[in-house]
Formats: sequence, structure tokens, C-alpha cells
Amino acid sequence: MRSIGASKGLLSIVTKRIKVEIEIHPLFVKLVNMEQPELKHIVGQELHPGMLLKALSKCGIHLIPEDDDAERGGIHLKDKAAEERAIMDIS
Repeated sequence: MRSIGASKGLLSIVTKRIKVEIEIHPLFVKLVNMEQPELKHIVGQELHPGMLLKALSKCGIHLIPEDDDAERGGIHLKDKAAEERAIMDIS
């Protein structure tokens, strides 16, 4: 992630298959510099971050992990009760 202007950043995510580049603005994000035909309909659109992640997921680029993904990746899930207690302690 790097700054590319006043109140604007660029998040680059390199995967095994492609490089995903997302411009981050104060009120929206947008997918940039993508040549894949399956992404043409969302490249350059100003979207809410969650909407962009869902649109990417529909195109086969899953950047929203779920608990099932941790098991496949050999990652141990954190204890949800401990997380809730920590949040309460901090707040």
C-alpha cells in the first residue's frame, strides 16, 4: 500500500495468478490497471469497499476470508470468546 496523492492510496495485492490494484479514496474505492476481460465491468467504478470485494468474489477473486478457508490453509482460528472479552476490555 502506498500514497499516490492527497487523500489517495494504492493497494496492490499480488496473487499467484494476477496482481489486483485498488485505488483508495476517502469515500470510495475503485479497481484500476486490470486487463482481465472478466473484470472489465468493474474496472474504474467508484464503489463502497464491501461492494468491490463482493464484485471481485463473483468474478472468482476471493479476498473475503471465511472460517472454512483457515482450515484449508492450515491456520488455527482465534477463540471468539477471548476476542469478545478483549474488545470489551479495550473499550
